[in-house]
Amino acid sequence: MKTLLLLFLALTSSLVESSAQTNRPSPVGKPFPAQEFVTIDGERITPQMLAGKVVHYNFWFLGCGPCRKEIPGLVALQEKYAGNDDVVFIAIGFDAPKKIRTFAAKQGWKFKMVALEEEEDFWDFQRQVCGSTGCPANIFVDRSGTISGAAFGAPYEGTTAWVIENLSPAIDKALGSKQPYSLTQRTDIPYSHSYS
Repeated sequence: MKTLLLLFLALTSSLVESSAQTNRPSPVGKPFPAQEFVTIDGERITPQMLAGKVVHYNFWFLGCGPCRKEIPGLVALQEKYAGNDDVVFIAIGFDAPKKIRTFAAKQGWKFKMVALEEEEDFWDFQRQVCGSTGCPANIFVDRSGTISGAAFGAPYEGTTAWVIENLSPAIDKALGSKQPYSLTQRTDIPYSHSYS
C-alpha cells in the first residue's frame, strides 16, 4: 500500500509539473537574436544570409525521445517546402557533430545542423530565444527577423501528420500567407508547453 501511495504521489507531482510548464512565456512577436552559426559541415550562417527568408529553427538533442519521434514529420515538412529558396530549416543541438551527422543521415533529415559546443550554451541560447527551455522546440521566424510562431513538445501518436498539419501554417504565415495561423494549447504531449 505504501508503494502504491508513493507511486501515486510521484505521478501526480510530475503531472502538476508538466501542466505548470504549459504557462511558459511566448516568444512570438520578439526579434530572433542576431546570431551567427557554423553547421557541423562547416557552413557559416550569418544573420545577413537569412535576411528576408523564413527560418524554421528546431531545438533538439539525441537523448530526447519526443525530439527523435518528431523527426520523420520534420523531414516531411522540409520536403513540402523543397524548392522554395525563401524557407530555411536549421536544427540546433549540442551532441557531437559526428553523432548528429550519422543520426541525421539515417533519418534522411537534411536541416542545416548546428551543434553548439557546450550543452550549457544550448540551454542558454534556447532560453534567450524562447524565454524558457524544453525540447523539442520549433521556432518560426518571418522575413523581418521576428518570431512569428512557436511550438513546444511533440505528440505521442501520428507525429508526421501532426507536424505537417500544425507546423505548415506557421511557415505559410511567415511567408505572408493570408491563411489564419493558430495552434491551440495542448496537454497531451510530452514536454508540453504551449503553442502560439
